[in-house]
Amino acid sequence: MKRYVLLMCAGAGSRTGLSVNKLLYKIHDKAVVEYTLDNFAAARADRAIDEIFLVCSEADRKDFERIAEKYRARLCSGGKTRSESVRRGLSFLRGKGAADADIVLICDGARPNTSPALIAACAAAAEKSGGAVAAYPVADTLRAAENGVFTRDIPRENVCAVQTPQAFRFGEICAAYSKINAQCTMHNAQCTISGQWSVVSDQVKGKACHSSVSEESPPNKDNVNKTENCALNYTDDGGVYAATGYTAEFVPGSPDNYKITLPEDLQRFEREVLNKGQVKGKAQCTIHNAQLKECPSSVSEESQPNFSRVGIGSDTHRLVSGHPLILGGVHVPHDKGLLGHSDADVLTHAIMDALLSAVGLRDIGFYFPDGDPKYKDADSLRLLAEVRETLERANYKIGHISAVISAESPRLSPYIDDMRARLAAVLEIQTSDIGIGAKSGEGLGFVGRKEGIAVTACATIYGR
Repeated sequence: MKRYVLLMCAGAGSRTGLSVNKLLYKIHDKAVVEYTLDNFAAARADRAIDEIFLVCSEADRKDFERIAEKYRARLCSGGKTRSESVRRGLSFLRGKGAADADIVLICDGARPNTSPALIAACAAAAEKSGGAVAAYPVADTLRAAENGVFTRDIPRENVCAVQTPQAFRFGEICAAYSKINAQCTMHNAQCTISGQWSVVSDQVKGKACHSSVSEESPPNKDNVNKTENCALNYTDDGGVYAATGYTAEFVPGSPDNYKITLPEDLQRFEREVLNKGQVKGKAQCTIHNAQLKECPSSVSEESQPNFSRVGIGSDTHRLVSGHPLILGGVHVPHDKGLLGHSDADVLTHAIMDALLSAVGLRDIGFYFPDGDPKYKDADSLRLLAEVRETLERANYKIGHISAVISAESPRLSPYIDDMRARLAAVLEIQTSDIGIGAKSGEGLGFVGRKEGIAVTACATIYGR
């Protein structure tokens, strides 16, 4: 099984106000797309992916040829619309021998902060489930507006902002695009397909289309709602995938994984590049709304460039019937699950404790008390992300995580790589920076009697 990447680079990026393709805009003598490719090249070096293909326009082909050679990537000609470019990319991969069981990741070239860990997590999830989409829960209040006037509130519960990368089994995403085309062109009938994803930024539900538009004809005011076989009604591939009956798995993304679309996005990334490596000022440390009595000290690069700290954490949960077994964000099939106020992800809890300990803070029970109803059935990966953000505000970077899971059953070996990938995506580190072992209790103690699972974790962090 191979893992391919289609990096979408065929757009013009006119909304950034540039006269050239935004991906070719240079910051510190380096094109924007090269920053994106740095992350995919790192994921390839970590064996999370195998081959990278740049889908570009013929007008920019010479520029992208030089970049592709530098990164050992290959080129594919895109189309006039994103959906056409995706279909051409899939067709190109088919011609290069891609099999139905292979994995294809589709990503915007204009997301230069896509971490290698997120790439690996999406690829691993798609290999297991068939489809995986990076997304993160919306925190802001949502309100619909028409003609400059707010019309209604939109509930933000279970609403996510969808990102790329998105990963799929090759045969399934090809079938999804073919099915959309067939449904929307059959008898020249009205298309009323609607997606299954509730998203904010990356998908529009299917609109009506009364006739098909050929791939050769560009979208304009007259044919945009007729659409190129309805594909233009979906601004991400997960929307096409869901609309044709497939189910994609949620992979936690990050607000930092933004897409460069507007001038302010480009300015933001340029500032990030220019400030990279500089120590930010000490910020107020908070987890949720609880003020921490002690804030981790900000570390100066100039005074202590190699300063590092180590923390140890542990957690234990009881195994009971009627609960899911979740370890490192992964649902592990078993007749019993762990009992707890949140999702009882004992592995993630131990890692959180280790990170908090490394910066001299209290354990997770202090900051996320089990008596607080807002943590009832909470997703522990989201709580882990908050711990990571606390460390970042104090100018610490996570170096390495090591954990040992003590469980008599089930057998955890088949799920450990998926755990590593999901945890790495949330912590924004390489998958290779996380080591997870699984040990049995040899029939001894509560672990050996299959009454519970225990985890011990160690975290290394350093000042930046």
